[in-house]
Amino acid sequence: MASEHVLRIVRSDSPGDYILLNTSSNGSSPLDLKLLATEGSQPYLKTLKHSRISKYRAKSNHLTDAQWESLLRSILLQEPIQQRQEPEAEDAPTKDIELVATISSTNLTITLRKSISGIHQKLGELTLPASPNTDINVLDWCFTAIARADNLSSHSQSLERKLAEQTKVADKLRAQLEDLIQAKREHEDAILQKCAVLINEKKAKIRDQQRLLATAKPDPDTLKKVQSAARQQSARNKSPRASRHGKRKASAPSNSSSDEEDFESGVKAEEKDDEEGEGEKQADSEDVTPQHSDLDETEDELSEAGGEDIVPT
Repeated sequence: MASEHVLRIVRSDSPGDYILLNTSSNGSSPLDLKLLATEGSQPYLKTLKHSRISKYRAKSNHLTDAQWESLLRSILLQEPIQQRQEPEAEDAPTKDIELVATISSTNLTITLRKSISGIHQKLGELTLPASPNTDINVLDWCFTAIARADNLSSHSQSLERKLAEQTKVADKLRAQLEDLIQAKREHEDAILQKCAVLINEKKAKIRDQQRLLATAKPDPDTLKKVQSAARQQSARNKSPRASRHGKRKASAPSNSSSDEEDFESGVKAEEKDDEEGEGEKQADSEDVTPQHSDLDETEDELSEAGGEDIVPT
């Protein structure tokens, strides 16, 4: 941070005139300053103490102590608020803040005020008494002002170069983004066209299979066998099965062996009849149940797909 600054402040009591204010460090604290001002004919001098800056605040000033300090540093020392680390410094109302000076016979008063739409709110003031015996080296003040102007010019040029570089990078990224969007659209269009071609080919195959199915003639012998097996199965399902033989009652002890033999032969005959009936059922079901052919699959696909071709857009 530079130890000396030169400010030009407009005079509110004499429109078009200005005073020059020189601020230089005068202690260990940031706002331990020596203030030396002149309107061109007489010097005015004041020593500012960092620990006593609150007494220069106006009664209508509602800023906190940290905000008031931040405001004075940004004006008198020309420090950007963003370069400081105080948490409350960023809330300091530097916007619409102006300095004006008035000169009386023995004092020069510098007023800090906030101006909004022609309405002025006084925030504080610094009074510099006249000091006729103080020497002013205006040439040194000119050197200080010129050095600061050079620094600001260099900083401005550096920011302009960075802005130009960032603008080029942004333009390049924007062009890449447009290329990616265009490539994405072309890829989507190609995929849609391929899908449309595949669907149309599938539908054409379905129509061919449908025409073959309509012109196909079944084998008469096979049709008769299937119809005959179906009638036999239907008749067998309608006719009641023979009831199982009941147990015979024992009539006399002398005939027990013959009765047992008759009972066993009856059970065996019944089991044989059951086995033959099951075998016939299985054979009938195999003859009646038609196999699921490719033509059936074609009919299913046709019912789902419809008859019109898909034209890619």
